[in-house]
Amino acid sequence: MGSMRLGGLVRGSVLAALVALALVALAPGVASAVPARGTIAGTVGDSGGDGIPAQVLFYRDMGGGSWSLVHPFVDTAPDGTYSASWLTVGTYKVLHRDQFWPATYIERWYDGRAGLSEADEIVLTDGATVTADATLTAYCRIEGHVTGGGGDLSGVDVKVYKWSMYGYWEWTKSASTDASGTYSVKMLNPGTYRVGFSDPSGRFSAEFFDDAPSIGDGDDVVLAAEEVATIDAELTAPARITGTVTHLGFPLSGVEVRASRYSTPTGNWDYAGSVLTLADGTYDLGGLSEGGYRVHFRDPSYRYLDLYYDGATEWDSATRIDLAVAETRSGIDGALRRYGSLTGTVRSMATSAPVAGVLVRLYYWNEPWSSWSWLGDKSSAGDGAYRFDGLWPASYRVQFVDSVGNYATQYYDLAPTMSQATSVTCDYDTVTSGIDAALLEGATISGTVTGVGPVHGAEVIAWREDGSGGWEHWVAYSAPDGGYTLRGLPPGDYFVTFNGGSGYACEVYDGVHVGRSEIYVGPGADPRFTGATSVSVTEGEAKPGVSAELEAAGRVTGRVTYDTGGGAYYPQVHALVPDG
Repeated sequence: MGSMRLGGLVRGSVLAALVALALVALAPGVASAVPARGTIAGTVGDSGGDGIPAQVLFYRDMGGGSWSLVHPFVDTAPDGTYSASWLTVGTYKVLHRDQFWPATYIERWYDGRAGLSEADEIVLTDGATVTADATLTAYCRIEGHVTGGGGDLSGVDVKVYKWSMYGYWEWTKSASTDASGTYSVKMLNPGTYRVGFSDPSGRFSAEFFDDAPSIGDGDDVVLAAEEVATIDAELTAPARITGTVTHLGFPLSGVEVRASRYSTPTGNWDYAGSVLTLADGTYDLGGLSEGGYRVHFRDPSYRYLDLYYDGATEWDSATRIDLAVAETRSGIDGALRRYGSLTGTVRSMATSAPVAGVLVRLYYWNEPWSSWSWLGDKSSAGDGAYRFDGLWPASYRVQFVDSVGNYATQYYDLAPTMSQATSVTCDYDTVTSGIDAALLEGATISGTVTGVGPVHGAEVIAWREDGSGGWEHWVAYSAPDGGYTLRGLPPGDYFVTFNGGSGYACEVYDGVHVGRSEIYVGPGADPRFTGATSVSVTEGEAKPGVSAELEAAGRVTGRVTYDTGGGAYYPQVHALVPDG
């Protein structure tokens, strides 16, 4: 009893406080402390005029085109009515939506608008009551019953597609059949749809309404406002394609076998299913409906060439396979060809010991460009071996580069330049072996780069003609003491260029000044290289003393303005040096 009385006293105290606050609010001079409020009320009903359970949300104009959701929203009463009397004065937009999910009714903004930007504004003043009624139309539905093998089918996937703006049927909603075989796809807007049925267990073949093997062959389901369409399906036992995939008579596992079915209405070959071959090379591709098919054999690892049944290398030449309902077609085999391979071993010329970590670069003859194009790199293993796979019939050349610099760069077969290299031919189902390298000891060129003291980080490039009108180059950078060493040089004659950075003029050994851009495209780009001193090295020779004392670079300064007198923003200024 004491507890109940305490509760009564507390409630009495709270009531007295509320009364006191109300009296204060009514006193002269303090009424402005209470926010001005108004009411938005109305009824939410369906198209038949009956009230429905709905949520009503209020968005307040915050200025600058911004609308903010005001909490809390309100739920309608059982008869569909609502009233929000706690709203402060201002401009609002109102959203009416279904209370439940998945929704039965399509949401609408007042007054019957589809989106916030189109909604009507409600100007709420102090003490005013504004009516904002709404009539919500029901979503469309597609429902039905799926059977097969004389009984109800549970767990069947039912997918609904709608034609997209990109020109294809796009999945939009889905459902699954229950134990009785029934399904219901909800929350569909009025429009045109197609419906597909597929059995994940693979016991029955997939189909589209009405008994169509592909979506392109399917019939349209056109839904008017609030329409419920009944779409039933009776699935049939699937057809199957089986076979074996081999290479030179040996089974291949993990090869993808893909079937595509011909669609008569569209003239397209639509994807129908795929499977991977087993360890013994066999496959069993089920779940197919009756119709005409083409089969594609594809190796996901790209070791083998694509093939189309029956022995075709191009899609248009593939043989069509016509399947009847529930038919099993065996003997759809594929004998794949393997891409070519190229192998070799990298050794030292002096000791015949294998050399690990050598970069092996492969080039192929690019007929349209009439040049040798880089294809890929490998690194020699601990035993000096390397291997390239996935090669098509073509002419190749191989380069060997020791990034450490102990050995000179070389091309197969013992050639110093690309133009002198020996070409190698590869073919399908063939391993081209014995493309070996016997590396010569690399020569070195070294020296010191100075300016106002040692120059750290200067770029030093050794240039050598490649025998075909171009230039090959090797790069090194100077240490803090200005010293540098160019390593791994084949025997020959070299021009050596020095770039000390923006504070120094560039030059070529010995003391010939060149433009900064010219040193990056080779000596042939600047006639002033002809006055430079070349540096000759033999196999394994160390050539010291190739040094440079760089001159401080001159500067040209000024100001670039527009004809109106203002300074130009980030102008490009070029300094040109006359030829000769």
